Amino acid sequence: MVNATPRFSLLLCLGVIVGFSMFLNGCRSYPNCKTDAHCERYDRGTPFCVNNTCTQCRDDAHCGLGQECVNGSCRAIDGFCQSDADCERHRPVCRDQRCGPECLGDDDCNEGFECVSGTCQEIPECRADADCGEGFRCQNNRCIEYVPPGPCADRRMRPVRFDFDEHVIRHDQRPNVEYNVVCLDVHGGNVVIEGHTDERGTDEYNMALGERRARAVRNAYRDAGVDNSRMRTVSFGFHRPVARGSNEAAWSQNRRAETVWD
Repeated sequence: MVNATPRFSLLLCLGVIVGFSMFLNGCRSYPNCKTDAHCERYDRGTPFCVNNTCTQCRDDAHCGLGQECVNGSCRAIDGFCQSDADCERHRPVCRDQRCGPECLGDDDCNEGFECVSGTCQEIPECRADADCGEGFRCQNNRCIEYVPPGPCADRRMRPVRFDFDEHVIRHDQRPNVEYNVVCLDVHGGNVVIEGHTDERGTDEYNMALGERRARAVRNAYRDAGVDNSRMRTVSFGFHRPVARGSNEAAWSQNRRAETVWD
C-alpha cells in the first residue's frame, strides 16, 4: 500500500497558500478590482479601477487628442475639430473643439441677419401687414403696394362676341368692352387682341374676318382712352375654338375677340 501522506501534505499546503491568496485579494479575478494597483498588475491597457472594474480611463484626461472617456473606454469625439477647416457644411463652425451650426444666436450673425435653425438668414422686411406702412401689405416677407379688390381683380378680361359674318360690336357686348377698359386702367401693361371665327368659310376668309374683329375691339378701347401703343392685334381664324361642335351653340361662342396680356 502506497503511503499518501506526502501527497496529501503537498495538496494541503497548496490549498492553504491559494486560500490565503484569495483571502488577501478578496476572491478577485480580472477585471474585478478594488484599487488601481489591482488593475495595473495585469498590464492589459485598463489600469484604472472604476466601480470595482478595471477600465481604460476614469475621465477625459486619460484619453488622447480627439477622444473622450465614455463608460471607461476612450472613444473618438463626434465632430471633434481644431479649426473651422475640420468641419463639414452642415456643422461649419468649430467651437470648444466641437463642430457646430453656423450660429447659436443672433449675436453670431452679421448686422441685418438673424439666427434661424442654426443658419444666419437675412432679416425679412416684414412678417405681417402691420410691419408695413399705410397703403402696403406684407407678401413673401416684402412690403408691396396694396391694390384694393375691384374690377378685374383677377386680371382676366372678358371676350367680346359677334354675330355671324360680322365684325361690328353688338350692343349687348358693350359692357364687356367697358369692363376690359377698366382692367387696362387698373393694371396697366400691354395686351394682344385676338380675333376668332367659327368653322364655316374658308381659312383665308376667316383669317381676314378675325383680323377685322380684333381691330374693331382695339378701336373701341382706343376710343375709350387706351393708348394705341399698348395694343396689337392678331387673327387665328377658326383654328382656336373654345367650343366644339357644328351647331349654333358652339359657333356663337367661337365668334369672338379675346384680350390677353402681352
